[in-house]
Amino acid sequence: MTSKKIQNFTIKFFQNLKASLERGGDILIVKDVPSDFEKFSRRSSPYFLVFDEKKMTGKTELIAKGSSLLKSMTDYVSDSGSATILRIKFEADAGNVFKGHLNFIDCRVDSSIKKQKNNFFSRFTIQSTFQYLNKRDQIINVIHVHNGKIVDGDLSNYPVVEGKKEDVPLEELRAEYELVKKQTKELLHEKIEEIKVILDKDLKKGTKRIKKHFDAQRNEALVSMKQDMIKIKSLAIEMTRRSGLEYDKIKRKIQRLKENIERVKKNNKADRILREEEFAITDEKHKHSLNIDNKLINTTVIYYPRFIFETKIKNNKCTAKAIFEYNPLINRLNPIVCNNCNKKTKHITLCSNGHIICPKCNNPCGDCGENYCKKCLSHECSFCTKKMCKDCKLACFKCKKVFCQNHLNSDNLSENLGCNKCLKMCPQCNTYSDKDFFKKNNANQTVCQKCVTKSNIKNLTDQIFHN
Repeated sequence: MTSKKIQNFTIKFFQNLKASLERGGDILIVKDVPSDFEKFSRRSSPYFLVFDEKKMTGKTELIAKGSSLLKSMTDYVSDSGSATILRIKFEADAGNVFKGHLNFIDCRVDSSIKKQKNNFFSRFTIQSTFQYLNKRDQIINVIHVHNGKIVDGDLSNYPVVEGKKEDVPLEELRAEYELVKKQTKELLHEKIEEIKVILDKDLKKGTKRIKKHFDAQRNEALVSMKQDMIKIKSLAIEMTRRSGLEYDKIKRKIQRLKENIERVKKNNKADRILREEEFAITDEKHKHSLNIDNKLINTTVIYYPRFIFETKIKNNKCTAKAIFEYNPLINRLNPIVCNNCNKKTKHITLCSNGHIICPKCNNPCGDCGENYCKKCLSHECSFCTKKMCKDCKLACFKCKKVFCQNHLNSDNLSENLGCNKCLKMCPQCNTYSDKDFFKKNNANQTVCQKCVTKSNIKNLTDQIFHN
């Protein structure tokens, strides 16, 4: 690329990353670079960039052919592949959603405000190329990622339109791509094992052929040396029968044969053959290697709305607020949690204090009969153990214990409520009074203070009028 093209590429690259660009004379100042590119390039922003070596200062970095930051940018673009953004069109109405998922018992939806947030999942298209034995095979895998997990994905049954780039957090794609690369290895495992079988079988044939070839060379050298030695022995016998010129001629032949044997030994021909054999086998193994090239050819980000219903639930006694989330992709409404047992429930009822509860946790107060959750029916009659709400609980004025209204009586003097252990029925007036104040009257009966007082007044009056 020319200097002008490099400059245009750099500006467009950081604009696409939504980084902040400023001009300071001849310096391009790049700020707010997404963290995933900072990690990829292993350098933090801001960057102070120039495109002319003459404009460099102490803090600037030259962007030119061969510069490390330019390589990081081109590698980042290549690694990211092409990107597509799609949106699945969904609409949802609270009434229809609740009708299919919830059961309101003794209560109803008073109002509901609909809000929405986007859910995302990604689709990565990976092209894997296998090169081996002058062959070239290609496989394309489509992998979907949702919430950091590999999932199955099929958009064929959904209405899909082009999405908006500003709606999508693209910085999360790189982390998802690392997950996709691991998944790709698993998907290719079967194909790799299949090719390995082919390569191993062919390699064994090639290795066998090489060994056969070099075994023949070794045998040829040994045979040659043995033949020379046999000739030497034969000529040595012949020499004993010759003389003169013929003797000298045979002697020279023997000398040449010995020199030939020594030359073979000196050249260490067997070691050379072994080295050549090892080299040939290594080269054969290299020819039987498998090269795999995985290329990201497309990234598709798909998003769809997740509906949030801020809802008021009402009965004749109270109103409660609840938030429901509906995922239209899987037609799932999150079940609400019972305020009492903390278990998820689709069957909703209200206690009289406005708690959202499941039917199992909804019980009537032992006195007033109104429905309450178990937490609200936290009071128990000390006599009959009946559960009561806070409005129905009564306490003995003397021992302070809690009782239901059936097991308390009114003191005939103070009108305070007391239990059967603290109050006693007077045999004379048949009302209840504090047993600590019972006394004997003139008839030697143990009666309440009120009856004792009446009896004393009557006696005093009788005495006055008698006198």
